[in-house]
Amino acid sequence: MNKRFEVASIPTKKTRKYFREPIWTQEKLLSGINKFYSKYGRAPYRSDLEKKKYNYLPHSTVCAGRLFGTWTNAIKDAGVELDKYQHRKYSRKELILLLQEYVKRTGELPYYTYSKNYSRDGMPSWYVFIRCFGSVWDAYIAAKLIKGKCVNCGFKKCTQLHHIDKNRRNNKIKNLLELCPNCHYLLHRNKLGGIYDKKV
Repeated sequence: MNKRFEVASIPTKKTRKYFREPIWTQEKLLSGINKFYSKYGRAPYRSDLEKKKYNYLPHSTVCAGRLFGTWTNAIKDAGVELDKYQHRKYSRKELILLLQEYVKRTGELPYYTYSKNYSRDGMPSWYVFIRCFGSVWDAYIAAKLIKGKCVNCGFKKCTQLHHIDKNRRNNKIKNLLELCPNCHYLLHRNKLGGIYDKKV
């Protein structure tokens, strides 16, 4: 389209040149997986691809799906050992024990997000708990790590975790307060007095 404007002598704005990912072949992708494995001693996770800091790996698993069917198949064809935590089937009892042991060992709640993976700490990734319990929150309740109700008003249908020191990375059990969305909103606006005497 810009060339047509240039032929007609119509001035155009300079468009930004977006980064275009190189064309990936099976050999190039397999060599990238092996290079990552030799450097870090494990298979690359999907989260590693999204970081976009490895030039020898694609930025998503889409190309692996086109070439091998799935990202797991690509890792298998590369001859790399799969992560035993991510590709193992767990029962409800095993997952509950893993959560309870993690809290005893670290003293904190494994605070799962879509961008963070706890498989490096000996814990399965968040989607393993979602498949078994429906959500990570329900897994916490089943493991009796949280009560599933607001400590202020007793509301049970929906609760959130408030960080007492206002540091979201500090997930120690002593630093967490289970509240309903309404009480959580009021607490952040200093409208709830004496609430810190009630712990999870």
